[in-house]
Parts: sequence; C-alpha cells; structure tokens
Amino acid sequence: MGHTGTTGPGRRGQQQQRRQRRRTTVLVAAGLVVAVALALGTWLALAEGDDEVTSAVGSAPRSSAPTAPSTLPPTVPPTLPPTTTTTLPPGPPYALGVTRFTAVDLTRPTMARGPLPQRPTRELPMAVYYPTAGPATSPVAENAPVGPATQYPLMIFAHGYSITAADYEPLIKDLAAQGFVVAAPDFPISSLVFPGPASQADLPGQALDIRFLIDTLQNPSALPAVLQDKIAPGKVSVTGHSDGGVTVAAASGNSCCLDPRIGASVALAGDQGGSLFRSGEWFQPTAPPQMFIHGTADGDVPYSYSLKLYDDTVVTRYMVSIPGGVHWDPFVSGPERPAVVKLMTDFFRAYTLGDKDALARIPTAANEGGLRLEASA
Repeated sequence: MGHTGTTGPGRRGQQQQRRQRRRTTVLVAAGLVVAVALALGTWLALAEGDDEVTSAVGSAPRSSAPTAPSTLPPTVPPTLPPTTTTTLPPGPPYALGVTRFTAVDLTRPTMARGPLPQRPTRELPMAVYYPTAGPATSPVAENAPVGPATQYPLMIFAHGYSITAADYEPLIKDLAAQGFVVAAPDFPISSLVFPGPASQADLPGQALDIRFLIDTLQNPSALPAVLQDKIAPGKVSVTGHSDGGVTVAAASGNSCCLDPRIGASVALAGDQGGSLFRSGEWFQPTAPPQMFIHGTADGDVPYSYSLKLYDDTVVTRYMVSIPGGVHWDPFVSGPERPAVVKLMTDFFRAYTLGDKDALARIPTAANEGGLRLEASA
C-alpha cells in the first residue's frame, strides 16, 4: 500500500493485503508456528529452540471510556523531565541481535479463541531486539551478545489488531538500533500468531500484559541468558500502533492499568478502546509524558481519535500530525518512518533517561520529514 493523501482501504482490507504479502515472512521470521502441548493444556507458539519463562504476576483488569474531545490548546514549552542520567555509548545506529522466548503469566486467564478454550494462564511469545557489536549494516544475529554497552534501556512495542508483531519489524529494528532493548510480544487474542479469529475484546488484558512484561523483563532470572543483566534499571519506554497505541496509553495513563515504572509513552495512530475501558479514567495526573502521532488521512482509525486522547491528557503531552498520512505506511513502510523514529528516540531519551539535549531537539524533530507538531503542553 503506497503512501497517499487518501484514506485507502479499511483496516481489515489493509491487514488482509499485508497478510498476503507477508505471510511467508510472518510465519518464518516470527519463528512462532510450532504447536506444543503444555501440561496445562495450553497452546504455545514458539520458535524452535525458544525458551519459556513463567512468572506469577498480574491482576484482573478494569476498564473506561475517554471524554469527548475539545479544541487543542496552543503549543507551549513542555515541562522539563526528569530523573535518571543513564548515558549510552556513541554509535547509533547499532548492529542488532535478537532473541525469542515466551513469558507465561500464571495469575491471569486467557479468554477462549477459535479452537482454543479458555485457559487459566496467559502466554506471550515475543521477539526481543537489542544492540550488539559490529557494523550497523550487519544482518540481525540470533542470540548475539549484547553490546557495546553493558546495558540498554527497555522499550516495549504493542502491535495492532489482527496482525503480528513481526509485521512491524522495520520499525522495531530501527528503534532498537538507536540503543534500546525492544520487546515485541504477540498478544493472545489480537495477534494472528495464534489460531482462531482475532478479537479486540481483550484490550484491557493487553494493557495489563504490559505490566507483566515489565515485571518479567526487569527480572534477570526470568530471562534468556543473553539478556540477563543487560536491561538497564529505570523508567521504561512504551509504544504501539493502532490498538497497540491505546494499549500503551492505557498502561501508562488509564486508572485501570497505569504502571508507574513507565517513563514515557508514544501512541501511533492510536485507537480509543471505546467501552472496553469504561471503568477507568483518562489520564491520571501521575501518568508519564505522552506523545500521539497520527496521519491526517487515516481511513481506519480517524485522526480525531488521537486529538481526543491528547485533549484528555493532563500531563506533559505532544500532538504530532502526519499531513496526508494513512494508517500503516508512515510508521512501517513509508518515507516518514526515519523521521518518526528520530522523534520517538529524542522523546524517549528525554523523558526516560533525562537527556536535556534530546528534549531540546523535540520541537525540531517534530516538524521534519513529513511530521508537524500541532500542540504540546
């Protein structure tokens, strides 16, 4: 699908086209197509040789709906962030390694899906990309040692509806190459990695999955050997696209699911979640800084949805448009992706690492490469 100023086909049509184009890539690159019979009777999609990590973390979700939007306030200087002073070695973009494993939350169930009955646990297969030594142009190396720094900050990426995390690999790799450990899980009800039709009914569960993933990824003993003690402590960055955008917005800002370990959140073409979050409130005053990036010609998730999320936000926030941008291309396959990655990198460095130079670059980065800063506060 090319980047145009039109809305293009509906979300399901776009996803069907992408699945047809990428079916081989998804099935092979994701490495998650082997069915394994588990002791609990669960179905587990794992790449050959993957590890399983089990953790007893989580709680039952609650839910909410945002209020009606109003006009955007004028752009004002953002509040200075921060906290930590973690520094990264010079060198981005870095060469990349990847490891794949599945985390199992023993405390929360998974609803029934297609041939899969309701299960007492939640399984989250994931690919984790991270910097490694070598030329930036090197192929991604499976289970390569983390480097050249001893540790890198954590970022979690949430995929959209009826798709897989592997479909976002170009964006995920670009973000990891900037000096982050980026974990990209497949959610058990909305990802196409699992059998049966995808559903949006589990969005609150996905927001709580983010909490569980932070617990797991910040616990060295729960990780594959290559990642042990390689993820820096401190604030976590979260980002997601479409339904993944509202997933991370809820995990960082809705009273249903807010996790104080999140230091900054970016929602890309974020949906709103509708009645699924009806019992929670957007956004809590304790939420971390939020950024919303959305194409103005998005025919699948209207641009107005991000305006509404921005308007409901009471903490440091940015609203960035992509004039003429549609739902998928600007973030994964279009010419705007480098600018999106640059802006996100500065935003996350500023608000999770306390990088004042990155903070100063945000207004410029938000107005380059097809992006436009509409408002900030």
